[in-house]
Amino acid sequence: PVQVELANKTDSQLVSYQSDTNDWYCRTARRLLMERSGQRELEPAAVQQLESLLEDKNARVRLRALWALAACGRLNVSQLEQSLIDGDENVRGWAIRLISQAETAVRGGSRRVDSLWPSLVAMGKRDPSATVRLELASACQRLPAAVSKDIVSGLILHGEDDKDHNLPLMVWYAASRIAEQEPASAIEFLDSCQLDLVSEFLARQLGQMWVAQPSEASTHAFV
Repeated sequence: PVQVELANKTDSQLVSYQSDTNDWYCRTARRLLMERSGQRELEPAAVQQLESLLEDKNARVRLRALWALAACGRLNVSQLEQSLIDGDENVRGWAIRLISQAETAVRGGSRRVDSLWPSLVAMGKRDPSATVRLELASACQRLPAAVSKDIVSGLILHGEDDKDHNLPLMVWYAASRIAEQEPASAIEFLDSCQLDLVSEFLARQLGQMWVAQPSEASTHAFV
């Protein structure tokens, strides 16, 4: 039988497996890099080698490099910013996910990624990929409420997502969070929303809030 032992490989050798066609080698090497980074600093040459993979022609390799950098605590804002404009929708989607998990995925934590909020808002309005829009809707549960509100205001304009199996519900979850805090914003959503399910569920939520707290609700939004 084939005997495989990657634990005795150098950091650079493990990085090279991120380009391997065998996904087992790639995943195992990434796990070992993550474990080593928790015990010591990775070899500088290996880190540079890993960063260079973010510019690989193969989108799968770029994505693996993104994962490895995040797992090793070496991912920075500049790399995420570049990934947000990547030509591959999966790379852009994962960049959004990692931004929403910045506490553990980005060097310096979540306080370092606030400069990327405008990019996420713009993507909610203009990104052509349903995959990216799904990641944005999901990320809204972790992002600051003000940022989520602006992202949702763009996502609800994508009428092409109306019959999608997942997107309207995910956008609704994000919009519902905003409606609980700012009923007036939910009414603004209803004025421009092109997703039938989101409009229906928001209207129900606002009605329930009106019945439950009529005086407070009317003061904020319903008069």
